[in-house]
Amino acid sequence: MTKPITAVLLGAGLGFLLVIVGQKAMNAHETATCKRMADYHRLVTYKSFLGDAKYCIHISYLAQ
Repeated sequence: MTKPITAVLLGAGLGFLLVIVGQKAMNAHETATCKRMADYHRLVTYKSFLGDAKYCIHISYLAQ
């Protein structure tokens, strides 16, 4: 009975780890993208339980 439980716990742990690493890579990509298009884009940060998520959004979609 312990092998299935261990497999589920390890799978969930690795899944969370991959999501966090992926979000860090996406944040770096969005930050670099916004630096290139700084005239018409802004970097917006959202907070979640896994960490901050950054998105590069055109200024026409942001409330002024």
